[in-house]
Amino acid sequence: MLYGGYSQSIKYEAFNPAAIIDQNINTGNESTSALSLSSIYSFDKSLKGLSVKIGFQFQDQNLLTGQYFSKNSMYGSNGGKGLGNRATQSQTRQQFLTTVAYEKKVKDIGFQINSGYQYQDNFQSSLNLEGGDFLTDAFTFNNLVAARDFQNGLGKVASSADSYKLISFLNAASVVYKDKYFLNATANSTGSTRLGANNKWAFLPSISGGVEWKNLPLFNSLKLRAAWGKVGNQPQQSNLSGSLITQSGGNYFYNGNYLPSYYTVREANPDLKWEEKTEIDIGTDFTVLNNRIKVSFDWFTNSVTNFYTLYTAYNFDNSPRYSHYANFGEVQNKGLELNAEMAAINNTKFKWVFNINLSTINTEVVSLKGGSGYADEKGRYFPSYVLSGPGSSASGVTLVQEGSPVGQIFGPVFDGVNADGTPKYKDLDGDGRSIADSFGDKKVIGNGLPSMFLGWGNRLSYQRFELSFFFRGAFGHQKINSYRFFQETTNAAGYGNLVKSAHAIPSLRYDYFSDRYAEDADFIKLDNISVKYHVPSTFNITITATVQNLFTLTSYSGLDPEAAYPNPALKGGARVYIPYSNQFTAGIEARGNYLPSKVFSIAASFKF
Repeated sequence: MLYGGYSQSIKYEAFNPAAIIDQNINTGNESTSALSLSSIYSFDKSLKGLSVKIGFQFQDQNLLTGQYFSKNSMYGSNGGKGLGNRATQSQTRQQFLTTVAYEKKVKDIGFQINSGYQYQDNFQSSLNLEGGDFLTDAFTFNNLVAARDFQNGLGKVASSADSYKLISFLNAASVVYKDKYFLNATANSTGSTRLGANNKWAFLPSISGGVEWKNLPLFNSLKLRAAWGKVGNQPQQSNLSGSLITQSGGNYFYNGNYLPSYYTVREANPDLKWEEKTEIDIGTDFTVLNNRIKVSFDWFTNSVTNFYTLYTAYNFDNSPRYSHYANFGEVQNKGLELNAEMAAINNTKFKWVFNINLSTINTEVVSLKGGSGYADEKGRYFPSYVLSGPGSSASGVTLVQEGSPVGQIFGPVFDGVNADGTPKYKDLDGDGRSIADSFGDKKVIGNGLPSMFLGWGNRLSYQRFELSFFFRGAFGHQKINSYRFFQETTNAAGYGNLVKSAHAIPSLRYDYFSDRYAEDADFIKLDNISVKYHVPSTFNITITATVQNLFTLTSYSGLDPEAAYPNPALKGGARVYIPYSNQFTAGIEARGNYLPSKVFSIAASFKF
């Protein structure tokens, strides 16, 4: 009964999913209480069209979680000693909102003006206890004092608190002329305590307009519209603009006592400001054939600036001088989006309605100014993801570079096998040598972000039966199959099973990341199919059978062709993030993932 009766491997990321589920405990209880009060008063007698609204909302959430990794488990078990974790989180949100609105119509002109003040107060705290080295699994996480890690000074105790406030002044106006011409504008100012002392406020305006015709010769309705606006995004963590000190881990003798020492690990940046997104959208909506076909078409471009990053400055000897959070860079998105809905068949017995969504997008790094990185004749650049682990040389496999698309996969080009079973690569820089880890011998070999998306939904009904299904697709992207990279060549047998792959080369014993592992990942999925039957009854009974993720059509040989960002892994009860990954990283299928699951369900509903 070694390892609790399961066949388990101690190899890197080769855990038995059935053992993980059966041997370990991961539970949580959440309670939420909420209060919402609002009042509106209309001045219909003294000034018709004027109204004042006051609202208050309060929400309190509390979460208690417990995790225990059995001594028999190879996953997160602290080397077979057992590991327990107990954590609490609480979050309180309060919001006060008051608005004044005035609307009036004068002949063919209707207008509305709104002005408001919003105040939000947020507070959250957490407490986490973690310890291992249990004599028995019987206690699980309910008796952490039995974990000998605490007796040996190895137990972990952590607590935190985070408080921030948001204040917004909201202003909006709209004008309608002859129910045909539309104009809307907003002018909002928002301040957050999460930003630097010099840049807590952001001014976020917008303007949009349009014209609509009805009952034209070819169109039942036709609308042209355009919009421009800004939105802001604050950091997801408080105090990033402030300095940070931490305990050094050692004690120093001072004035007859041993005292702990602290040092600064992050400098303050009072200029940390809002991340901003500026967008332009031009579109049209129209209906034809007695409103049986409805079409919406949009062209958009937006620019995101002032990303948040931890910036490190260096001395001349390449040693770190200081670090602080700063804003950097600009990314631009351009694309088209088409939505169409059609009532293909519509009679008393049989109906078929379908909708199609088609969109394209191109995302480009305009600037990396202000961020850490390197520079060459093509501008600033940096590797955004390192593929590390057994069998890897910790190589950077994605590249972020000014003037280039986001999501670039970067590596050498495979050029055959040497006599000793090692790979050969193309000499891309023409220096007479081919070095796999040389920047000059690498090129862009793919992109992890799709350039086109497709959705096709259908709803059919015949008498008491209904059938609905939805197809979804993504095209134009590649994905790094890390399973092949780590487990396809024969040297991988030293730390895991060889993966069965049609791409394998028998003579290739050792390998390094190259274009061999960046596969095309276009796909079409049947996301959902559902069948309903309305039972003849006075109780309005409906029986529904549903299947989710029924099948996927793709040439990708990995687990899932979906565009992927690196996910944090769970190790020892803690979330561990992949080195050098950030918001620009895409296209890596992380090991430890499982095949997407198919979900079969049946339900019955009653109405009285």
